[in-house]
Amino acid sequence: MTAAPPSLARLEHEARLAALVALGAALQVLEAMIPGVGPWFRPGLANVATMLALFWEGPALALRVAVWRAALGALVLGTLFSPTFAISLAGGVAAWAIMSLLHASRRFSGAGIGFAGGLAHITAQIAAVGWLVAPPAPLWGLWPWLAPQAALAGWIVGALSSYIAERAAWAWR
Repeated sequence: MTAAPPSLARLEHEARLAALVALGAALQVLEAMIPGVGPWFRPGLANVATMLALFWEGPALALRVAVWRAALGALVLGTLFSPTFAISLAGGVAAWAIMSLLHASRRFSGAGIGFAGGLAHITAQIAAVGWLVAPPAPLWGLWPWLAPQAALAGWIVGALSSYIAERAAWAWR
């Protein structure tokens, strides 16, 4: 006995997931090629894919995009199952969690959601580095320097994601 073929709705859902994961992974790899402006600091363009998933499909798909994007990007970059991957994943999941909560409240703009996501991302990354690699106490001294950069980058990514989500929603439905 064979299983019934998946419904068209299910196939569309999985195609959306795959498209957003591919977008996020491509942005992650592209961003890795750009020289950073400081330790650990990248603008986080790959989070555009997570935010688009959140805006268009909700938190469940956004979490899948965040996890699979980090894994695919790490696979391409050769860092899968390394501390770098774990640190990236910790930041992505933390950002997803706070962004999902704020988005559900319907009280924050895309830029505000991204701002909080950037702060959650860098906070989780510092915690992960402290847990995986180095003693955490000195690392928290970097937070006051890194947090404003992460918040600004998150705000920009959030505003960009919101702009794209509003203008491309017609193509997503």
